[in-house]
Amino acid sequence: MNFYKKALHFIVAINLWAFVLSTLLPSACADVIAFSDGMDDPTLYSSTTINFDVNDLSTLALGLAPVDGNPGAHFVIFHDHAIADPMAGTTVQFQSAFFHNQFVYNPIAGAITDISFSVDISYFDLNVDDVAFDQFFFAIQKPDFTTSYAAFTDIPDNILIAASDWQTVTVTGLTSADFPEIDFSGVEELTFGFGFTSSGDVTNGPASIYISADNFSVSINAVPEPSAGMLVGAMLLLAAHRPRVRQSPFAPRT
Repeated sequence: MNFYKKALHFIVAINLWAFVLSTLLPSACADVIAFSDGMDDPTLYSSTTINFDVNDLSTLALGLAPVDGNPGAHFVIFHDHAIADPMAGTTVQFQSAFFHNQFVYNPIAGAITDISFSVDISYFDLNVDDVAFDQFFFAIQKPDFTTSYAAFTDIPDNILIAASDWQTVTVTGLTSADFPEIDFSGVEELTFGFGFTSSGDVTNGPASIYISADNFSVSINAVPEPSAGMLVGAMLLLAAHRPRVRQSPFAPRT
């Protein structure tokens, strides 16, 4: 009986130390899950759009350019701006987001501490009817399509000087506070993406603008739950070392 009490104390101690280490030293215990895509296959992505006004008929088109990426192929994202009734207003604001169908992580494997995103973009503002891309952002989506957006950053009017010029947009250390609709320690799969907003005046009629994107990547820092594995291992250790009851040589054999 004394052996089992010691074993129980051992199991409790192991789990307590695992909890303390994962709480006080998350960076030392964290796993890094990395996703990266060269963006040469649009079928790997799903998209969502938001029209911010009922008068806005803007639409999205996604194309693939085989050359002049960073390097090689890259995506070309078109926002085609249009309005339903010019008399009701000519200002449009449109948003599109792209989620990689294989950039999926479930916090069951370990609660997320923070996330970093990166994507290359190139853009030249043609100033067509004062319609332009305004901001880029990163996003996380749940299976029910609940989406949370973060790190909205202004896009300069001209970040494309030549066909080979690209700007790498990197945002690090995003936490659950940046994505209030997403549970970083929940039980639902999370899909990661990026996107753009555009706006302007289309008084002179519909206008199409485009921006290029390449090399989308996501890096997730997550703390695995060690207690369950520790408990199972300790129980197996206990079972392997439990005292065996010897059978008397004089006992009847069955």
